[in-house]
Amino acid sequence: MISGNFEGECRSELIQILPGGKLSGTLYSEQLIIEPGGHFFGDSHSLTDKKGGLELVRSEEIAKEKQS
Repeated sequence: MISGNFEGECRSELIQILPGGKLSGTLYSEQLIIEPGGHFFGDSHSLTDKKGGLELVRSEEIAKEKQS
């Protein structure tokens, strides 16, 4: 939970920016909540994202994994 000012890199399963809170920088999270009055400036990525982009998986690959 961020209720004040945070600058830099933030990593957490859940990041919640409360009213009056400000996050500036890069965040890695699976869930981001910005309440009214909260502010976010920067880049966001999934926690599992190592390249800064999303990994695309074809539906055929998922079907093969389920059969294994």
